[in-house]
Amino acid sequence: MDTDKSYRVFCAYRDMGRGRTLAAAAVEVYGDKGLKKGSKRAQEAPNHVRNWSSAHDWVERVRAWDAHQEEIAQRAFEEEAEERSRLQAAAAVQVQTLALLRLLEVLPDADAKEALAAWRDAAKLERAIRGQASEVTGHQHQITPKIDPRTLSPATLRELAQKLESGND
Repeated sequence: MDTDKSYRVFCAYRDMGRGRTLAAAAVEVYGDKGLKKGSKRAQEAPNHVRNWSSAHDWVERVRAWDAHQEEIAQRAFEEEAEERSRLQAAAAVQVQTLALLRLLEVLPDADAKEALAAWRDAAKLERAIRGQASEVTGHQHQITPKIDPRTLSPATLRELAQKLESGND
């Protein structure tokens, strides 16, 4: 078990990261006292620090520490990526809703085509973000709407948009 003194040097050693050395940890804790710069001894850890390292498995402990820190960083990266994907999917759903609203409003044909293209692109983007196929394929039926979307009332359009946002069909 580390003493208070040896643990202070160990923590300095551990916190130096991948380029750590026992000598640098000793200098960090004790300063340069007794170690003349450029001397062989200044490049080596004092005997008692090397002995502490050996007796208390510092090398193995810092390997475990480094692995733990990498695991924490990886987990944080993955959580951030999941959150980013969730936000991107939510934004894609909003774009789909806005595009559908614009599509269904009474607009010149060119604007309706642009809105439909935007809605299709946003739907593909949402599916890709969620890890789903961007194109729906397989055994399915093509449903052709019997209603001209340009004839729907603004109230009906808002109701459709709310259903889309809430995920209700």
